[in-house]
Amino acid sequence: MSARPQVDSVLVIRARDEATKAVTAIGSALEQLIGTQKKVAAGSETAASGMQQILGVLASLDKAYARTTEATDSGAAALERQNRAIAASKAQYASLEQQQRGAARAADQLRVALVEALLTNGNADALRAQIVEVTTEMRRLESESGKLQRSIAQQEVGYTRAASGMAELERTTRLAGSVSTFAATEANDYARSLDNQSAAAQRNAAVLKSIARVTGTDRGAAVDNGA
Repeated sequence: MSARPQVDSVLVIRARDEATKAVTAIGSALEQLIGTQKKVAAGSETAASGMQQILGVLASLDKAYARTTEATDSGAAALERQNRAIAASKAQYASLEQQQRGAARAADQLRVALVEALLTNGNADALRAQIVEVTTEMRRLESESGKLQRSIAQQEVGYTRAASGMAELERTTRLAGSVSTFAATEANDYARSLDNQSAAAQRNAAVLKSIARVTGTDRGAAVDNGA
């Protein structure tokens, strides 16, 4: 059995584990987002600091989801290689079976010819030599066929394991996509909320400054400062 199918089986499982890690990272990013919202709301974080953290969350979400996509692509490619390898092995096995049947027919024909040669004083020695050659070839084909059959069984076990891992990988990727989309939406909405709060604060400051200028309170403040 070629080592390639075994490697591909391991690659699928590794891809599944990588996607699981990415989902964990996405979950951590979501927790960070919620934590940032709480801190800004409590006043322990400024809006500017909160915005900076939100940008970091969005970047980590993109990176984590990209990892799940890469893992899925890698796993699917490895599984397809395994499928092609099994198909090739089965085709080779079918060919060996056909060769065995051909060799068996040839052996039967040679035995019939040998009987006739013995009855008619024909060249029996040449026929015996051919029967030995065909018999040797039949044994070789039978041995090779048996080895290939065992190899196919191993390949199919590996494929079943990899297919199970791939199904889990696909579920994990869908979960990652859902959580990532939700977290990204929340992060973007919260970022817009912080922008709106900042803009509102700037407008309020401008209004207060205008009022102070009209009422002269800003001049009073200036005189007091001068004194």
